[in-house]
Amino acid sequence: MPWFSAAPPSAFSRTRALLAVCAAVAIGAPAARAQPATLTFDGLTPVDASGVRFVDNCYEEGGFRVALDGFPCGAPAALATWTPDNDLYYTGSPALYNNFDGSVDFSRVGGGTFALRSIGLATFLGQLGNPTSVMFTGFLVGGGTVTRTVDVPEGDFGTPTALSVYDFTGFDALSSLRLTVVSPVVEPYVQFDNVSLAAVPEPATVLLLGGGLVALGAVARRRAR
Repeated sequence: MPWFSAAPPSAFSRTRALLAVCAAVAIGAPAARAQPATLTFDGLTPVDASGVRFVDNCYEEGGFRVALDGFPCGAPAALATWTPDNDLYYTGSPALYNNFDGSVDFSRVGGGTFALRSIGLATFLGQLGNPTSVMFTGFLVGGGTVTRTVDVPEGDFGTPTALSVYDFTGFDALSSLRLTVVSPVVEPYVQFDNVSLAAVPEPATVLLLGGGLVALGAVARRRAR
């Protein structure tokens, strides 16, 4: 017979262990769901040697939608991307641009809260492009806005066009995001790529997780008594 004996775990200790596991899942799950989805537009491969690929409005990727304001979904050529055949304008990846005057809106497909983490921008005409100013307006869930304006440097003729990457803080809990070119006034377009957007867990999901933990806690207390 061993010189010691281990008592079997009580119902309370088993429930307490289960609570700890559930708490870890509740804490970790929202963080996992909030991981950024980067819109690369890599699926927009060239279709011919024209140097441009036109894209219907309301383009969707990674659970997010990109739409040119004022145009219905499905409107042809609302957006576009330069292809490698146009080496003066191409950024090295299939960046989208607004093919008509107007703001570009980002939102989650089906609605929902999200955050902007970063975005790459380049002038509309790449190596031949003029300095460009872009204003970002984030529409907050529950009302209010947050704004920021960034300056995109002009293209350098003879040098391959590169994206300038801008990191964002404070653009959290957004219901939608708007990108507006404020200058130049003539041809107010801009190329954008590698858009990092993070879906934020809905409050109802968090409440459900919390409610489950409360219920488990009540069971544990009853068993302890």
